[in-house]
Amino acid sequence: MRRVLLLSLHYRPEPNFITADVAARLAGEGFAVTVVTAHPNYPLGRFYDSVNSLYPEHSEEAGVSVWRLPFLPDHSRSKVRRSAAYGSFTLAAALFAPFAEPSPDLVWVYNAPFTTGAAALWFRYARGSKVAFICPDLWPESFEAAGVSPPRPILQLMYAYSRWINRRADLLVATTRGMLRRYEADGIPRSRLRFAPLWVDGTASPPRDEETARDFRILYAGNLGPAQALDVVLEGARLLLDSGVEVKIDFYGAGSEEARLAELAKKLGLTGVTFKGRVSQDEVFRAAAGAAAQIVHLTPSPFFSMTVPSKLASCLATGRPVLAGLAGEALEIAKESGGAIVFEAGNPHDFKRAVLELSAMSEAERAAMGARGRKYFEENLRPDALLSRYVEYSKELLSGGSKSPEVSVMEKARIDSCPLCGENARSQWLRALGFDLVQCLGCGHRYSTEVLPEGDLAAVYYAEPDADIAARSLAAKRARFVEYEAMIKSDFPAPGRVLDVGCNAGELLELFREAGWSVAGVEASPGPAAYARKKLNAPIWEGSAEAAIPEGETFDLITMTHVLEHVRLPGELLARLRRALRPGGAILIEVPNADDALIGLFRGYYRPLCPGDHVSFFDDGSLRRLLVESGFSVVSMASPAHARDFVYSGALSAVDFTRSLARRVRRSGEGGGVMTQTRYRGRLRAPLRRLLDPLVEGVDFIVAPVAKAVLGETRGPVLIAFARPTR
Repeated sequence: MRRVLLLSLHYRPEPNFITADVAARLAGEGFAVTVVTAHPNYPLGRFYDSVNSLYPEHSEEAGVSVWRLPFLPDHSRSKVRRSAAYGSFTLAAALFAPFAEPSPDLVWVYNAPFTTGAAALWFRYARGSKVAFICPDLWPESFEAAGVSPPRPILQLMYAYSRWINRRADLLVATTRGMLRRYEADGIPRSRLRFAPLWVDGTASPPRDEETARDFRILYAGNLGPAQALDVVLEGARLLLDSGVEVKIDFYGAGSEEARLAELAKKLGLTGVTFKGRVSQDEVFRAAAGAAAQIVHLTPSPFFSMTVPSKLASCLATGRPVLAGLAGEALEIAKESGGAIVFEAGNPHDFKRAVLELSAMSEAERAAMGARGRKYFEENLRPDALLSRYVEYSKELLSGGSKSPEVSVMEKARIDSCPLCGENARSQWLRALGFDLVQCLGCGHRYSTEVLPEGDLAAVYYAEPDADIAARSLAAKRARFVEYEAMIKSDFPAPGRVLDVGCNAGELLELFREAGWSVAGVEASPGPAAYARKKLNAPIWEGSAEAAIPEGETFDLITMTHVLEHVRLPGELLARLRRALRPGGAILIEVPNADDALIGLFRGYYRPLCPGDHVSFFDDGSLRRLLVESGFSVVSMASPAHARDFVYSGALSAVDFTRSLARRVRRSGEGGGVMTQTRYRGRLRAPLRRLLDPLVEGVDFIVAPVAKAVLGETRGPVLIAFARPTR
C-alpha cells in the first residue's frame, strides 16, 4: 500500500474542505493517508472552544489518520503576528510530521501559506519522497491583498523564496489558469504544472423556502476580512437608501473586519443589514435558498484577477442569482455561467446599479438565472471529477510519470507568416531563449515564429504598480517626454486631446496633462488600468485598442509606446487608430529597435528582445513601410541613444548571459526565459536604478552625442516615429 502524507494548516471542521476531500478520496482509492494539520482556528485566528490546544491530538476520520498540532494562531492584520502564526505551524509540522509518517511515498502540501512547503523538504531530500503542492493562492501576493504586506526589501525576499520553494516540488496544482501562467512566467517547467479548479462542499441544490422568499433579501456568506472589501456593499446599500430603496442584507460568517463592518453599518444607518455570525454550511445553504441573491466580492487587485474564489462556486451551487464584484478569470466565469449580475469590484455605485437590476427582475426571471448558474456548477465545478484528478496526479507521480495531457496554458502560439506582408518564406535571424526569431524574405521584416497566445499577456505581463515603481516609471517617461515634445511642437503649438494606447499606470498621460493636454488612455491589463483611472480621473478604457476605444471618440494626438511590437496584426491596429484621429491629427509611436547596436554584442541574450512577448522587431525601414502602407506619412523618425538605455539594457542582458552559462536559464525548458514586467522591475531593475541613476544621468551629456556620432541616426535602442494620416 502506497503511503501519502498531507500537510495543511487548515482542515475540517474549518471551512477548508478541499484537503479533507482529497485525503478521503485518496484513502478510498487504497492509499494509506496521514494528515498533519493545526488545531482548528479559522477564520478568527482563535482555537475553537472544544480544542485542547496545548497538545497534539490524533483521530481517524473517513479512513484518514489525522494529527492536529499546537501552534500560534492569528488572523489579524498584524504583520508580525501573522508571520509568527505561519512560521510556527511550519516549524511544528516539520518537527512532528516525520514521527506521524516516517517514510511517505508522496507528500501533498496545501501550500497556503507558502511557508508550509518548507515542512516537506525533509521528506524530499532525506526519504526520497515525491512532493506535490496544491496552490489555492499566489504568495506572497496574498500578504499584499490582505493588507499585511511587509516592507519592500522583505517582500522581495519573499518573492525569491516563493519561486525557490515552488521549484522544489515535483508537481504544482494551480487552481486557476492565471496562476498557471504566473508559475510558467516564474520558470516552473511545464511538465510539472497541472490545473484543477476549486470546488465546494454542498452539491445538492437546496429547496426554495417560500416563506422567507417573500422578502427581497440579499445574502453574503464567507470570511469578513480585508480581502473581501465589504465596505463596498455597505456603501452601496447607503446609496440605495438615499435613492429611496431599502435593501435587506444578511452577513453570515466571521473575520477580522466583522466588528468594524458592523460599526460602519450602524454609522450609515443601515437598519436592514444584519450580522448573523459563523454558522454551518448547511444553514448558509438554507438561508441562500430564500435569498434574492448572494454576493461575492474581492478587492480590486492584480492578484485577485488571477484567482477564483471557491465562494463563487458555492454561490452558483445554491441555484440563486449571484451579485459578482470580481475581476479577471473569476469575472469571466461569473459572466460565462449566466447565473450572475456582475458589477465593478470596489465600486459602490455599480453595486447599487446591480441591485436595482436584480430588483427589477421578476421572481421567475431570478429563478431562471439561478438555474443557469446551477447548471454551470453541475457541468464544470462538481467535486467528483475534480477529485479524480488528484488520484490521477498521485498515481502519475508514484509511477514516475511526468507528462500531463494539459501541458500548459502558455504553450507557444505559431506565427507562420510575416505580420507585415504575409509572406511565408523566411530565414533564421536569432535563437533567443528557445524562440526562433526570423527575417521575412519578402519584405525584410524581423519577427518571432512563436509567441504567447493572444490574451495571456494582459494576465501575466503587468501588475498594478506600487508607489515606488510608479514614481520611477514616471521619472523615466519624463526624460523621454522631452524628446516627444521636440518632435510634435511644430505641429501642435497648442495642447489638444491625447490618447495613450497601452497607457500602463498613466505615467505618460500625467506628463501630457501637466503640459495642458486633455487625456484619455487604453490599457489591456486590469491592474494598471484601474490605477491610472483612479490617479488621473480620466477615461481609461480597458481592453485591446481595436475593441475598447468607443466609436465616435476622436483625438488630436495618439501615442503608443512599446505596444506595436506585441501586436499580431499591426496594420489592423493602425487602421483603427487612424479612424480615431481628428482632422490634422497625428500619431507618435515608440518601439524597440531591431538594429540596436547592443544586439550585435549579446545576440539572443539581449533583454529588450523579450522573446515570447514581442511578435515584431522593427527597424527604421520596416516601421516606415508599415506606417506608409497603413495610410500614414512619416513626418520624422528618431533613434535616440542615452546612457541609461545602454547601462540598464546591457546590465540586464549581461546577467541573462551569465545565468545561461550557469545553465540556470535552461532549467525551465524551451521558452522558460519569458520574464514578466513585474519580475523585471522587482528583481533587478529597481535596485540597479537606485545604484546607478545618479551616475548615469551625470554622464549622459557626454554619452548621448558620442553615441549618436558613432552609431548614426538609426542604431539606438529605440525608434520613435511621428506620422500623419494621408487619407
